[in-house]
Amino acid sequence: MTDADRLTPDTPATLTLNGQAMPWPAGCRALSACTGGQVVRLSGGLLLKAALGPDTLHLRVEPNFIDGQRVYHYGMTLPAGLGPVVTGQVSPVGAVALLFAPAEPDPLRRTCRLLARALRDSGLPAGAPLEPVTQQALREVGAFATPPATLGELAESV
Repeated sequence: MTDADRLTPDTPATLTLNGQAMPWPAGCRALSACTGGQVVRLSGGLLLKAALGPDTLHLRVEPNFIDGQRVYHYGMTLPAGLGPVVTGQVSPVGAVALLFAPAEPDPLRRTCRLLARALRDSGLPAGAPLEPVTQQALREVGAFATPPATLGELAESV
């Protein structure tokens, strides 16, 4: 049994990855094709964009570079009418940065937590550091008094 198979009451039933809806465990296994092995390093890192819908985490993942061309977040679309949108990246060395517009702390914290859980459950190391800018932003919007320092801490936060 993998972490992705251990669903908590907070885990949505569905992970929609790049527009394809799957049960959470299957979605995390599909996401592992983007996060596993040397993929993150060889693709120059990953761009992320996520938001929560009813019982679904919508997630777009793209390599930083495709055919030598830089990819940008604005080209990564999500369905309209979702909760707070979190954008970010996984650097080639595995550090995680998440950014967002100011939003209500509870839905924003949940979106960040579930994004972190999906990344961890797909194989990114739980010890992957959260960039200081992410920690500061989470503190400033009131999502955490003391923000998590790693992907795993964010994934397990309450």
